[in-house]
Amino acid sequence: MALQFHSRPGAALGHASIGVAVLALLSACGGGGGSGTVIGTVATPAEACAALVGFDIKASSIGLATSGASIKTATLVAASASGNTNGEYCAVTGFITPVSASAPSM
Repeated sequence: MALQFHSRPGAALGHASIGVAVLALLSACGGGGGSGTVIGTVATPAEACAALVGFDIKASSIGLATSGASIKTATLVAASASGNTNGEYCAVTGFITPVSASAPSM
């Protein structure tokens, strides 16, 4: 089952947890122990959103019993998009991998 994450009021707690985990991991990039060299710069919101695709989240960062998570798609939704009342946001779809290898992804 795919999860879609949107930055809008009333989103499920599970969605918020993954969003927080993604933000925490992204904010940690470049901090401590590294060379301090900037590898690249993301100049626009569309580029920042697209850069999330393929991002893996370690199980230890989620705080629940999982084997981790992965972001599969990320699409910038314009503030002017039909039906969008939330302003510009990055719509993210990902999968949470369960602890048991025989269980389906969430």
